Amino acid sequence: MLADIVKDPKFHILFSFIIGFGLASLCRPLCTSQGGSLQCRDYKAPDMKEIREHVYRIGQKCYKFNPQTMDCPATGGKIIEPFHALD
Repeated sequence: MLADIVKDPKFHILFSFIIGFGLASLCRPLCTSQGGSLQCRDYKAPDMKEIREHVYRIGQKCYKFNPQTMDCPATGGKIIEPFHALD
């Protein structure tokens, strides 16, 4: 019985719709409606002062970071843009 349902073309359409809807919900922006206005979260890296002054625990070890300013590579280097937040 289950094998017959899985082989049905209507099941394929329904299953594809459910998977597509699930993937689309994962890719949508993180926005909520508060007080009639739409509020979206946009994450950002911490401020340099915060990075210098705090100790971070990752797993069983603690780290203190020392950020450095450097020139961006002209070619070939991978540059990661920081995230930014609006609260």
